[in-house]
Amino acid sequence: MKLIDIIEDLDNVSEDLIIYAAPVGGRWTAESPAALVPMPEDGERLRRMGEDYEGMLYMIEVFLAKEVAEDWADRQNIAFLDEPTKLRVIVYYAEHDAYPPA
Repeated sequence: MKLIDIIEDLDNVSEDLIIYAAPVGGRWTAESPAALVPMPEDGERLRRMGEDYEGMLYMIEVFLAKEVAEDWADRQNIAFLDEPTKLRVIVYYAEHDAYPPA
């Protein structure tokens, strides 16, 4: 599975999952191999630096990715985010813990 596959279907993905992805050329891209991993039952987050899943790095929780995309679209007065824009916004947030500039 590629990261863009997850982004394209994000509205249908359970919010109890975590997105892990492998950087391509040092960055997360649409072509990055990706996986959806269940959140630990004890609620402990898997966000520690360097933690990985089958060679992929923690990226963002699904519930947060959805929230980030929706919030950014609202701030920009955009009714619908296309997949490339949604990917850009989520990757930027995952890398910088902040919304991208408009």
